[in-house]
This record gives sequence, C-alpha cells and structure tokens, in this order.
Amino acid sequence: MVMMRRNSKKAVFLLTSMLATGLMAQTAATEQPEEDIVKMSPFEVSTEKDTGYRASNSIAGSRTNTPIKDIALNIQVFTKDLANDLIISDQTQLERYNAALVNGNADAQSDAVIQQAYGAFLFRGFVQNWGMRDGVREYDPVDSIGIARVEIVKGPAAALYGLSYAGGIMNTITKRVDMSKNFVSLVATLSDQGTKRGTIDANFVGKVGNAKAGVRYAAAAALTQDKREHSKGKTRFNQINFQIDPTETTQINLLVENQWRQRPNGLGYYSLGTNNNPVAGTIDAKYASRVTGIGAQVPLQVLRPEIPWTWNWADGGNTRALENSMYRLSINQSIGENLNITAYAQNNQRRQPDSQGWDDGGNSQNGAGWDVGVASGWMNNASGQEVIRKYYHWRDWTDLDHSYGVTGVYKLETGPIKNTVTAGWALWDERFTSHKILDNVTNWDLPVAAGINVNPAPEPVNNATGAGYTLQSPAGNREHNRNSYYFAAWQAAAIDNRLKLNLAINHTQIENRIWPNVSSNDNYTAKVDVSKNSPMVGLMFDITKEISVFAVHSTSLFPTTDKNDELTVQMPSEVGKSNEVGVKVEILNGKISGTVSAYNIKKTGGGVRDINAENANKARWDQYRALDGWVTIDSLNWSHDRSLVRSSADGVTGNLGNIVPAELESKGYEADVVFQPLKTLQIVLSYAHNIEESVAGTTKGQTNGGHIKDQVAGLVKYTFDDGVAKGLFVGAGFQRAGESSAGYVTSSTGATVERFTPATFNLEVFSGYKFKAFGVNQRVQLNIKNLTKQAEYFGWVSTGNNATIATERYEIPTYVQFSISYGLDF
Repeated sequence: MVMMRRNSKKAVFLLTSMLATGLMAQTAATEQPEEDIVKMSPFEVSTEKDTGYRASNSIAGSRTNTPIKDIALNIQVFTKDLANDLIISDQTQLERYNAALVNGNADAQSDAVIQQAYGAFLFRGFVQNWGMRDGVREYDPVDSIGIARVEIVKGPAAALYGLSYAGGIMNTITKRVDMSKNFVSLVATLSDQGTKRGTIDANFVGKVGNAKAGVRYAAAAALTQDKREHSKGKTRFNQINFQIDPTETTQINLLVENQWRQRPNGLGYYSLGTNNNPVAGTIDAKYASRVTGIGAQVPLQVLRPEIPWTWNWADGGNTRALENSMYRLSINQSIGENLNITAYAQNNQRRQPDSQGWDDGGNSQNGAGWDVGVASGWMNNASGQEVIRKYYHWRDWTDLDHSYGVTGVYKLETGPIKNTVTAGWALWDERFTSHKILDNVTNWDLPVAAGINVNPAPEPVNNATGAGYTLQSPAGNREHNRNSYYFAAWQAAAIDNRLKLNLAINHTQIENRIWPNVSSNDNYTAKVDVSKNSPMVGLMFDITKEISVFAVHSTSLFPTTDKNDELTVQMPSEVGKSNEVGVKVEILNGKISGTVSAYNIKKTGGGVRDINAENANKARWDQYRALDGWVTIDSLNWSHDRSLVRSSADGVTGNLGNIVPAELESKGYEADVVFQPLKTLQIVLSYAHNIEESVAGTTKGQTNGGHIKDQVAGLVKYTFDDGVAKGLFVGAGFQRAGESSAGYVTSSTGATVERFTPATFNLEVFSGYKFKAFGVNQRVQLNIKNLTKQAEYFGWVSTGNNATIATERYEIPTYVQFSISYGLDF
C-alpha cells in the first residue's frame, strides 16, 4: 500500500511558503512599471476577458487560446463570476446549469462531495466517470477556490485529447498567477445547517533579480454539516502557483496542490425489497405483508414511522475520505513571433479510503458499497430484535499518476489564408491499487431506534493480520494503465476570415493490465492493447459578422474501466463517432451570444447493464438448488425466483443481471444562450433534448439509468450601478429536469419494463451588496438554495399485489438552505 507522508507534504508547503514570503518582500520593494505588458501564452486563457457569465475564448476546444466563435464545436463556459454567485465549492455543483449534463445520484442534502457518484454522471446521455484538468485526466472534485473557469466541450474530442468520452469533456481550468496586479481576497461563509467555510486567494508579483515573478496562493477550509444526524465532515485545500519569466519569451510555472476531504459513511436509508418466500424469523418475514409488488423497495422510515428521515446509524469512526497531492512543472517558450512551445511534467498521488470502520450493507450512502459475503445491515438478531448490524471493514483506492507532454503551435499567413498548426505528444501512466479487508467474525449491533448513542464506536477485536480477517479478492486488485498520444491539428481561416477549417487527428496507444491481487506480478486477469487514429473535421462559415454555421465530424476513444460484476471480464474500449451541425451567434457586439446544434453520436464498447444476463450468483443458485433443494438458498435469504438473484456478494442487495458489452446511440438538439442586453443584466439559458438507447443485443431499446430526455436550466442576475442601491445585486437560478430512467424490472409475464423517477424542479436565489469602507472593498451575500424543497426520491411504493410492478417512488423531505458570506478584497 502506498501511504502519503503528511510530514513530507508539510515540508513542501513550508518551503513554498518561504519562497512566497521572499517574493512578497521583493514585491514590496519593487514598483511595477506602468509600461510593463503582460503577454499571455497561447496555451493559457485569461479570465480577464470574461464578462460576467459570458466567455469569448476557450482553450479546451483547440488546445490553444481561440475565440469560441471560430471553433467548429459546441463549447460552453462556466465563468468564475457564475461560480461565486452560486457559492459552489467544487466543479460538480456547476453541472446543474448545463442541460446536456446529468449529475446523477448527487446527495440532495449536502454539497460535501468526496467523489462524483460512479456511473451516474451523464453527458449527452452517455455515462462518464472522470473529466479533464487543464487538458489532463482528472478523477476528483477540485475546490472552487483553485478554479479559474470550467469549459464544456460537447461531443467526442479524442482528436484533441487522445482519450475522451463520447458525450464530451468537462475541462476544469486551474488558476494561474495574475502577473498584472497584487491582490488578496478573503471570504467566510456560514450556513444555517452548520457548515462553516473560509477561503483566501492571494496574488503577488514582483522581481527575482531581473526576472518577472509571481506567486498565487489559494486555500479553503470547511467544516461541513447538514440536517441529518452525524453528518459532520471536513475539507482542506491548498494550492500554490509560482511563475517566473526569466526572459520576455520564456515562462516557467510550478503548481503545488494538496486537498483532503472527509465525510461520514452511512447517512442514507435502509429498505426492504419484495421477498415472496421469506425465511421465518427474519426481518423480511416480519414485514412481508407490507412489502409487496414486483420491484417494491420500502424504506425503514416508512415501516418504522417513529424514526425520522434525518436519523441514521453513522458513527464518527467510519468515514469516506479523499487525499490528493499534485505537482506540475510547465515551461512555455516563444520562438520569434509565430512559434510557441509548451512542455509539462505532472505527478499526482491520490488515496481514497472509501470505508475505514464499522460498515454494513443495505445503506444507500455507504461510500464503499458492500462487497463481502456476510449478513449485515437492517435485520433481526438471534433474539428477534431489530438491529443495524455492522462489521469492521476497510477499503481504499490508491493512484500514482504521471503525465508528460509537449505541444507546439505555429501561426503562418499564406496569402489570404491564416494558418495555425498545432502538434505534440503526451503520456499518461497510472498505477492503481485497491485494498479490501474485513473482520467477518466480530459484529456490532445497534438497536433500530432514533436517538441512541452511536459514538464512540467500539474498537475491533482483531487486528488487520489476525484471525478472523478476510482479505477480499484476496487482498484487493491492481492495475497499470499507460496511454500515449501523438496529435496534430490545422486551423485555417480564409475569405476575409469568414471560412474556418478545423482538421485534427490523434494517434492513441492504450496499454492496460489488471491483476487479481496486489502482490501478483504476472497472470493478470484482464489485458487491453488498443492503437487507434481519432480524426476530427470541422467547418465554419460566417453568414454575417454576427451569425455563423458549423458542421463537425468527431470521434472518441476511451479505455473503459467497465467490467462485469465479478470483475473477471473487461469490457471493450469505447469508440464514439459523431456528426453535428449548428449555428453560433454573437449579436449586438456580443450582448446576445450562444449556440444551437443538433447531433447524432454512435458508441460501441464499454458496458451496459442487462438485467436478464447471467451472473455468478445465478450459477451458484443452480448448484445449491441441485445440492439440497431450498436449504442453502433459504439460509442465504435468496429469492426462489432465479431471475431475482442479484450480482452482489450477498445476492440480495445490488443490481440485477450483469454488465455486458454495449452498442449505444445518442441524438438530440441543444441551445445555450447568454443575454447581456444591459451591462447590469445577465441571463443564461440552457436547454437539451436527448434520446439515448442501446441499439443492439438483448438490451436494444433500453437507456442508461438516470437518463433524462428533456432538461432546461437558467440563471439571471441584475446589478444596480447607480443611485442609493449602487453595489446591490440580486439573482436566481433554476433547473427543471424531466423524469429520469430508474432502470428496468421484469414483469410477471417476462416482459422488461422501464421505471422512472419523477421530474424535478430546483430553484435558488441570491443577493449581495458590494461596498467600500475604511479603504477596503467589501461584500456581503445571502444565498438561499432549494426554495422548492424538491423531494429526494428513494425506494418503490408497495403495491399490495406481488404480481404488480411497483412504479411510484417514496418522497424524502428536504430543506431550504440558507448561507451568508462576507468578503474582503485588498
């Protein structure tokens, strides 16, 4: 197991802080000449040109800083102003405001995010599990204090980045040193539910010898809490950026970053599913008459109404956490007026303990899930008392990632044609390890009652190497993933810059090896070797100076991590092909700007769930049935209906069927528009209509879980710029999401039936006041979220008839959330 050494990290930040202090001192003694001009690298995009919620340039759509109106792709940008107004704490919370994205299985009660829900983030209907960070793969949420902006590139983009999902990429842009000014910004936020958060963003520029230099320090610390009992968590984030320009043509940047997030496991809900043949004395037998219907799933709080929805059996010892340290060195070099080259080296170390204490199965928000063959969760003990049974459990994920790359861009005018040629190479090397340990002898039973004392949790009887511990699989698994990319792109503009051509190609080589346990050096269980060219062809034409049309054919490639539920069969790599046409507008000097487009994407590879597919437990069911009839099957509390035996370790919870290779199609149309008719008024609207479904095999016609056909989202903000209300601003944001697919069940006649979660409507408002007092710019802001008290949906309502499919969901109440922020800008 790779353990991160906190002392070494503290030493790194101590060293960088000392260097920063030295630079601050140098800055204080050095006046910035007014004639100094800050030259931007073509590989970075300045947020200074962002006007409120509108951004005119993007780096994600071409790898270089390019006007969005000149790129034959559908690109949208979340600006820093938008993020600040919404008081978001990481980039996943922005996903609500672009209708092409679905942030599925997000915790409706809290903004404390450890990891985006696996397999539940959808982009144009396709499942995605990671995004990009400055063009490099990124697995984790990034604290908003370290983010300059977030760019959304819709559709396949492998030609640009080598690997990408078919739906598109979400590229988070890291803050950089602002070489034009010094500033310090402090913000403190308090919520009515108990969350406390503080941030600092400090930027200093000056001279080191004769070289321009700067340092930027961004940090956040938070104590998180919501209405649920035992919900306290913590986050910590530190980011230091150094920049030194030893010459006018050379720029060197160093990024050092560390984040740590933690929150309790077990904040969700327990439930019972339909069991037509419950074993006498079990919890299923006790409530059998109240849990009826095909696919019914009744929450504990419905069967035991004296227990409030805010109660849970989480204890302070079992937490889900994430620790990440990143180091990146980059160099930009200009050669003459037309050639620029950048190179980078990045090291990323991450460790994610998903469970590290007393854990159990059956809770909807246990970070690790439950992957062990013991009976746990809500049950009757030997005395017939209802308890929550837990076992001591450990599961973590460790990644060591290295990434290197070099890119060159050359600009040349050949007569009436303006040419930009980009070419480069990149490498991604990831070594991944998972550990799983369980004490399956000693259990901890907690009474099913509200208000009981769950802290402190007892110490485990055994230790990690003692008797009674089971090493799962047998001690975790290990992967080595290595990807290399060679890419080239040509952008040409002709006919007085009215016609733009974008051609790009990326040659990608993928190597992936998966071992069954952490100590194996050979005999890997899965192997992926893929070499593929991914092209992109885009064309734009300016009908007028304000209206352009575009068409693009693009492709994607992704070495999926999808496996069957037994983790023994690797799914084939995902390959996407897309055709898209659209219109871009910039009317009234950019006061109205946006994109409307229609697309069709076909994707092969990856995995999709087939509820009728075979799994290991169905094979075991056959063996047990032949061995002793119903004896073993009943002892495991498995269903007498073979089709209802699930793929999880206990055969009762988890998913039906298994993961099988996918062949999918996504098509639809979208509109994203920013209105700024007045300098004081900003309006953002996003609409998406999407149809996604399997087009082959036994899952033909089925869609991904969480898929939403129609979504619309919007923001509006008005700022008073004169009179007694000068400095005051008010705004609101909304999202209306249509019903979402909640998977499939098999009817009593054998038909496969899709079920849905009802449509949702979320509304939030904000208001603030900016003023200057005692020579310091200050601001105060009020945010009110979830004004609609949008219910959280869980389980399936009992029908009273075991031959009828349960199609209605239980509604869990949520609460309006208030927060107030106070900021100082020096």
